[in-house]
Amino acid sequence: MKSIVVELSEFLITVRDGADVIRQIVDCGFGRQEGADNTPPVLTDGKLSSWKRKADYRSATYPKPHGGAPMDYALFLHEKPAVAFHVGSTSAESHGCIHLNRKDSAWLFDWAAMHPVAVTIRGHTRRRVFVRGPIRSAR
Repeated sequence: MKSIVVELSEFLITVRDGADVIRQIVDCGFGRQEGADNTPPVLTDGKLSSWKRKADYRSATYPKPHGGAPMDYALFLHEKPAVAFHVGSTSAESHGCIHLNRKDSAWLFDWAAMHPVAVTIRGHTRRRVFVRGPIRSAR
């Protein structure tokens, strides 16, 4: 089975096919620290939605009040509140989504296609100075 493991505290996304690591993505950004226990809204395990995978998508919520922010290559994990992997600034905190650069987001979107993909999200985000790293590929 295809799976994605997001390590919030490490800013690391590991993409697997069964036991094989297919790719590791380190150029990513996550949700804001919110709530009394600093739990980010992105902290939701599950499966990628089979009903909402959109290559060209616009937010219905952000920017407030009317939405319209681009969320290209959106792979939704959760609908309410909406949480997705998508193209976004990897140097700024999101509103709860997982931001990837355009190249990695397009790759992940194509890799996931319409297959079932389990998603595990671990740890807590921490504020960071902008860090951009190379993609580490296992193949």
